[in-house]
Amino acid sequence: MNLLSDPNVYEPQEDSFLMQRLVSQFAFGSVLEIGAGSGILSITAAEKKSVLSVLACDINEKALVLAKKNAALNSVEKKIRFAKSDLFSNLGKKRFDFIIFNPPYLPADRRCPDDMMEKALSGGKKGHETLERFLISFSHHLRPEGKALIIFSSLTGKAKIDSLISECVLEKEEVASEKLGFEELYSYLISKSALLKKIEFCGISSVRKFAKGHRGIVYSGILRGRKVAIKAENPDSKAIGRIQNEERMLSIVNAKGIGPKLLISENDFFVEKFVEGEKILEYLSGCSKKEALLVISKILKQCFILDKMGIGKEEMHHPIKHVLVPKNRAVMIDFERAHFAKSPSNVTQFCQFICSSMISGLLSEKGLKIDRNSILGLCREYKKDYSKEKLRTIITSIGN
Repeated sequence: MNLLSDPNVYEPQEDSFLMQRLVSQFAFGSVLEIGAGSGILSITAAEKKSVLSVLACDINEKALVLAKKNAALNSVEKKIRFAKSDLFSNLGKKRFDFIIFNPPYLPADRRCPDDMMEKALSGGKKGHETLERFLISFSHHLRPEGKALIIFSSLTGKAKIDSLISECVLEKEEVASEKLGFEELYSYLISKSALLKKIEFCGISSVRKFAKGHRGIVYSGILRGRKVAIKAENPDSKAIGRIQNEERMLSIVNAKGIGPKLLISENDFFVEKFVEGEKILEYLSGCSKKEALLVISKILKQCFILDKMGIGKEEMHHPIKHVLVPKNRAVMIDFERAHFAKSPSNVTQFCQFICSSMISGLLSEKGLKIDRNSILGLCREYKKDYSKEKLRTIITSIGN
């Protein structure tokens, strides 16, 4: 291959030549290269019969000029198009079979000027930031069975890159590594996981791991312009059927206005409206006396509805992670352990939470006196018939 050079464009080095061998081996279909530089990888892809077309992108206009010259020099200019783009910013909704990215992956050197050559080498303060931006957004531009080829250095942090790939619901295959004195290069083929393909098939984009529990994993995503939560089973959990149980319970309690709104039901995951709000303890720590009484009252009324439905939610005696408060509302989340019970105790459990030393002390600072013996005594009376009048008596007794 014949290549011209330019002092303002990254000149092919060991990482480029390693990637060149891999592009020759793996590239297929419609190809996108992010950060084309001299064009060495785009030209290599274009030379393959299995490659139909190549789009070479770079943020550096001088790199695009040079890459065009090099494409013509190697007689593949008709197979390659060129575009200025910072990662995927100017690509719209185009999708590709194979995406190539030899990113800037070294930690930033404060002594170097902030110019194009530094941007071609530095991946950010810690070295992984540019690659992280790529991993978060590239799935939207990759076809379901597509692959992405990336490379990075041990200086970037292999554990960090592995973690980012997992957080983006992707799968990796290490296809090459090479030691270069003080560092080691790693090259991965990245593809969409089976779960991600199913989620994206539902029209959800920007999927990323949000939280991991003992029994389930929650992902965030965007559906029709709105943030949603996707809940799937934790593969490390020994619990069976928790996700299906939670989905079933949500559909039941949603009919009474309880819980996040269930949007999509699938065999191995479900999608619900994402609830933005403070956890109950955080909210009670910062709210006023009036706001505390209002939210506590709303939660108790929801607990009452669940009791009357014969559903035990569990965890209401310690709902630190299971009740969110958005704008003085109260939303119960996490129904994976919910079940039908003969004598549900949601109101009683939440009253036990209010009467705990931590919460009663916090409420006392706001001028709300909590008489533990009185409230728990009222709860015992309430459990005899789950009457609305006895619920009102419990709510009225709080703070009086």
